[in-house]
Amino acid sequence: MLAKNILNTLILPLEIQQTGYDALNRMDDYRIGQLPVIENEEYFNLIREDEIFEYNLPDMPLKDFTFPSRIPPALAHQHLLEVLKIMAEYKLEVIAVVNEKNVYQGCISLYDILKALYQLDMIKNPGGILVLELNLHDYSLAQIAQILEANDAKVLGLYTISPPDSTQIEVTLKINLLDISPIIATFNRFNYIIKASFGQSEWDDLLRDRYDSLMNFLNI
Repeated sequence: MLAKNILNTLILPLEIQQTGYDALNRMDDYRIGQLPVIENEEYFNLIREDEIFEYNLPDMPLKDFTFPSRIPPALAHQHLLEVLKIMAEYKLEVIAVVNEKNVYQGCISLYDILKALYQLDMIKNPGGILVLELNLHDYSLAQIAQILEANDAKVLGLYTISPPDSTQIEVTLKINLLDISPIIATFNRFNYIIKASFGQSEWDDLLRDRYDSLMNFLNI
């Protein structure tokens, strides 16, 4: 899934000749604290609500504003996960998307990311969840796949987490079966540590809790 596939064209960018007041009003309309700024259809930078207040510059045209740093845009052909990495690194609610010539194409908000992630098989399809904990050197995707195949199970999704300065890795699996107790027993026989497991109802509750938390964060 590429950035160009989830563009939000309803959130309009700011023109560089507009003022801090214009920016604040539009942010209030969209209930968002950041907006892209463009100049002659090209991406210029991203402005944050707190920057306008911090420097007390609501009357100043954005072209005269000294931005603390330049926030990079996403490229239209970048993958969703690469876009999400940039947003996390710069703590963005919204990110501009440009083509290879830096021409503004639209933007992507955190809510757009959420809607896109919901289309993933590991999110929308029913199944059970397993969280394995093992030594990084013992991690073998091939062996994990063999164990699942031996139980007539398929992986709908997988992601890993490696804590900093640790030799451990946490592997989260979304499996296409609702009853995962035989799979847990097999992993136990192979001396895997089962850190957590979730049936479908527990997974639904977990997703609902995280969705509600994100909506509260976005104030939607």
